[in-house]
Amino acid sequence: MMKFILQTKKMQSGFTLVETLVAISIFTLSVLALMVALGGGLKSTSFAKSKVTANYLAQEGIELMRNMRDTFVLYDGGQNGWSDFLAHVSDCQNKGCVFHTEELVYGDTNRPITQITLDPCLSALCPPLYYHTDSGTYDYNAGTADAVISSFRRNIRLSIINEHEARINSFVFWGDQNTSVSFTENLFDWN
Repeated sequence: MMKFILQTKKMQSGFTLVETLVAISIFTLSVLALMVALGGGLKSTSFAKSKVTANYLAQEGIELMRNMRDTFVLYDGGQNGWSDFLAHVSDCQNKGCVFHTEELVYGDTNRPITQITLDPCLSALCPPLYYHTDSGTYDYNAGTADAVISSFRRNIRLSIINEHEARINSFVFWGDQNTSVSFTENLFDWN
């Protein structure tokens, strides 16, 4: 009887191969589930960062148009300022336009915002913006050493509602160009 008890204790003291394989499988599945969750979190973080950047770029498009309207109306005065503004941004009708903000000289007291070049977009998708790694800014200037082509495209469209009102739509597309944000604002001839 003693011999049988000793043999039973020996068999219960270690793991069998099947138990070890089950434990390794459970551990592997747990690590795999953790990696999938972390990957999804990183993808969501990347999307959120791109959406915040796109929102800022779309809002900047609205701000550029509003600033340009204000400058024309304040400095030219009367009905002439509003009509000069509409004439200056007329390329933004139909398919939209891009603003070449890289031309701005902020120390210039001769209304630099009114001297920005506007280029009409040839299709619904305007050219991509360049990201400048040194300054963290976006524009259409590819001629600097720190310029990297970005996945963002901004399209600013003008719609004339009546002689004293215009609608501005600022669209920013990114990634596969199916993802976008848009801001809309109506500008008025407040003079």
